[in-house]
Amino acid sequence: MCQLTLHSALAAKQATVKTMENGRVVGCPEGKQTEVPRQPFEPYPPRMYMLGLFVTTIYAVYYFDLWSKLAMVYVLTWPVQPFATWAEIFIMLKSAVTQPHKDIPFLNQTFGFFYLFWKVFYLYPIETILWYMDDFLFPEYQNTEIKEPLFLLGQPRSGTTMFETLLSKDEERHCSMLLYEMRYPYLTIQYAVDFANKLDQKFFGGKGYEFILKIGLLSILDETGERKDMRRLRYDLPDEDDLVFFCHTFCHFLWVGFFPHTDMVKYNHGFSNLPEATRLRYMELHRKAIQKVLYRRGNGRRYLAKWVAGWNGQLDEAKLVYPDAKYVVIVREPKESLRSWMKLQGLLAYQLTGNNIMRNHPELREMIIQENIQWFLKEVEFCCNTSRKNLLVLRYTDIVQDIPEQVKFLYAFLDQYIEKGSKFYNILLNQKREQHRHKKTRINLEDELISEGRIESDFPNLLKELSFSFPKSEPSFPVR
Repeated sequence: MCQLTLHSALAAKQATVKTMENGRVVGCPEGKQTEVPRQPFEPYPPRMYMLGLFVTTIYAVYYFDLWSKLAMVYVLTWPVQPFATWAEIFIMLKSAVTQPHKDIPFLNQTFGFFYLFWKVFYLYPIETILWYMDDFLFPEYQNTEIKEPLFLLGQPRSGTTMFETLLSKDEERHCSMLLYEMRYPYLTIQYAVDFANKLDQKFFGGKGYEFILKIGLLSILDETGERKDMRRLRYDLPDEDDLVFFCHTFCHFLWVGFFPHTDMVKYNHGFSNLPEATRLRYMELHRKAIQKVLYRRGNGRRYLAKWVAGWNGQLDEAKLVYPDAKYVVIVREPKESLRSWMKLQGLLAYQLTGNNIMRNHPELREMIIQENIQWFLKEVEFCCNTSRKNLLVLRYTDIVQDIPEQVKFLYAFLDQYIEKGSKFYNILLNQKREQHRHKKTRINLEDELISEGRIESDFPNLLKELSFSFPKSEPSFPVR
């Protein structure tokens, strides 16, 4: 089925939330709202050291009279920095300064401003130099071909992380970008990490790595609580490619927690609404980050990544940047994935900013739900408009029931083979045993951020909307 049903089309036209009235979200139909208890704000938001750095920097510049030297650094780096555009930076600054939220404590209120200050005044000058050093020291990376990259797609909480983790273990064929390579897409830094790893292996047998893993230095957030079980965030593991945009621009859904205002929800979710020049700039940043990884350690392998937040317009641009890309879409029952996804968004915001925006701000939650409806509609549109020679659509339940069989089906799609008895073949068999011990995410009463009725009435049922790529009745998978 390659068109939206009338039900889905009507869902797409729902009014976007603008205000609150008598405790009810205006624009949200009666009977579809969910009463959710608030979560107390973190009294000392994460990364409040930025406030100390802000004060210390101002004092140091004044005390040592560094105004002219600092101005020279900014004059040389700011005009050529390849990250967020200045138009986008000013939008964030305006939100941080002129759009205070009356329900947020002062320290949490200022967090977005100080994080913006940290990026613009501390990180951008240093990282701009690192970015152009790569062009000077390793110009050959720009000739690296990204041939038929494989992107794993689906709505969040659809099993894409499990599938990516599994496929990335086939190290002979696939090369994935690690989270630290997304955060630091600089060959000088990455080669330094490689050198440190070699020293650790040679002289300490890898105990240095084990130590920094144990004390949490490889985790981007505190590895405690429910978020850890739902969504890993470790620098040494593959992650989803949209985090490149979160790390280096401001057009990403995670920025809503830093700038919790209704105007910013649509902006942070609206990659397709950016000017064309800005979209091209950001996609070029993504392309070069991939090129650097493949240049350094690709060894002719296929690039593999998951990209579940790309329904904001990034995947439309990806079709132009990577015209020969292969896409695997994993589809899960919306009632199972959506409630878990709403909960995770709140947990991520809380760990990043000390404010669970999904539980504390009903107007933001409703707007985010509206944006997620658009993600679902975009997925249907994407699958309908993508050639089947480049697209494979799989059911989450099929993967869970028999991972090896679905992976073999994927490899047939890629014209690849899995050797019986090979390392990856044994990994597949072991993964099948592990999957039976997998536990579903618990959704407690206080986490009921969206009702089943709302999901049924407003979201397209992807299991009915999409045409699936099923194996033949007697498939002859290329296992040899």
